[in-house]
Amino acid sequence: MEKKKNLMILTMFLLIGLLTIWNVIFYTYTKCRFLPNTFINNEDVSNLTFKEAITLLEQSENKDNTVVITERENKIERIDGTQIGLRRTINIDDAISRNQLCKNVFNFSPKQYNADISTSFEQNRLRETLKSLPSFQENAMQRPENACIVYDCEYRIQEGELGNLIDFEKTMTLIEKELHSSNKNIILSDECYLSAEITKESPELIAKLEYLDYIATSSVIYTLGLAEIQLDVSIFHEWIDIDKLAISEEAAAEWIGQMAKDADTVYTKRTFQVGERDVTVSGPYGYRIDQPAELEQMLEDIQSGNVIVREPVYAQAAASRMNELGGTFVAVDLTSQHVYLYENGSVIQDSSCVTGNESAGNATPDGIYPLAYKQENAVLRGPGYASPVSYWMPFNRGIGLHDASWRSTFGGAVYKTNGSHGCINLPKSMAAAIFEVAYQGMPVICYE
Repeated sequence: MEKKKNLMILTMFLLIGLLTIWNVIFYTYTKCRFLPNTFINNEDVSNLTFKEAITLLEQSENKDNTVVITERENKIERIDGTQIGLRRTINIDDAISRNQLCKNVFNFSPKQYNADISTSFEQNRLRETLKSLPSFQENAMQRPENACIVYDCEYRIQEGELGNLIDFEKTMTLIEKELHSSNKNIILSDECYLSAEITKESPELIAKLEYLDYIATSSVIYTLGLAEIQLDVSIFHEWIDIDKLAISEEAAAEWIGQMAKDADTVYTKRTFQVGERDVTVSGPYGYRIDQPAELEQMLEDIQSGNVIVREPVYAQAAASRMNELGGTFVAVDLTSQHVYLYENGSVIQDSSCVTGNESAGNATPDGIYPLAYKQENAVLRGPGYASPVSYWMPFNRGIGLHDASWRSTFGGAVYKTNGSHGCINLPKSMAAAIFEVAYQGMPVICYE
C-alpha cells in the first residue's frame, strides 16, 4: 500500500516536471514568435518570429505597389510606386503586446490583429510624375463652362460643362494625404478640379431668367387691314443679348425694315377702281411706316410684358387699309381731260380741266398723291408769270389743283399745246367744290 502511494507521488511530480519543462520550452520558443493560429492584417503569421512577420507583411503590402488614380468620367491613370519611391512599413508592436498576453499552452483559438501601416514617398518625384501623366497635360484638359440661359421654345438655364481642368496643387495635396493613409486607390474629388464661375444656382442667372420669362410674355400684333403680323418671343429672342439683357436695336430695326417692305404702299404700283375703270398707278400716296418711331415704340412694347394690338407707327397713312382711296378723293383723267370729285364713294361733281402742256414738256405726270394742304387766295409764281387764284391745293410738289379764271375753255385737246405748267386748271366752281371737302392727305389720282 505504501509502495503504491509512493508511486502515485512520483508520477505526480513527474507530470509537474514535464509540464514545467514544456512551459519553459513553450515560453522560450514563443518569446520572439507569434502564437499558432495568429493573423495580422489577414496574413498568417503563426510561429513566425517578429522579424519574419514584418518581412512577410511588408512584402505583401509592397507586392502591388501601383497607385491607381481615378479621374472624372472614370478615366484611370496608374503610377508605378518605384517612380515615386513609394514604400510601406509595418508597425506590429501592438500586435506583439496583445499576442504575448494570449500566451497559453492550450490557447489554439484564431487571433486576428491589425497592424499600423505607414507610407513614405518622395514628394518631388511624385510632383514630377503627376505632371508627366497624359491626362495632366493642358491639351488633354477641358476648361469648365459656365451655366447659361438658352432659348428653346422657352428660356431655361442650361448647366455648364464640368470639364476636367485639374487644380494641380489641390490634387497634389489630396494624393499626398491618401498615400499617407496607405490608400493606393485614389479617387479625385470635385475639389481637385477648377469649377465654373457661374452655376445654375447663381442668383444673378436666376434673376436674368425671371426677367426674360417676363418679357417672353410680350407680343405685338400689328393690324394691317384684314392682315396681321405678330411679333413675339419666338422672333425677338434672337435679338436679345442674354449676358447684357439688351435688345439689339440693329436686329429690331432690320425686322421693322422687312415689315415696312411688306406693309408700305407708297411708290408701289396699285390698281384702283375709279368709276367703272381699273386704274394702275404708283406714287407717294399710301402707307409708310415711321421706322425710327416704330423702333422706339416696339422696344417699349417688348419690355412691357403685355400683349399689344395696334397699327404700326406711320409717318404717312392712307385713308383706309381696305381701300386706300377711302370715300373722298379727286380723280383726274389725263386722257379725257376730266376731273371727278368723290365723296363717300360717289361722284358729287365733275368738270373738264386743262392739264400740263405736252408740247412744252410740262405734261402732268400720272400717279397717286396726297394733298399737301389747301389755301385760299394764293398767287402762283413761276418764270415769267404770277397768277392769282382763289383756291390752291398742291399735291405733287409745285403741281396742284386750282381755279384758272384766265381760261375760257376747258377740256378737249387744249392741254397739248396750251396747257399749264403741270397743274390741273379748273373752272372756279369745280375748284370751290373740291376745296370745300379737301383735307390734308386726301388722295389725288392722275391717270391716263
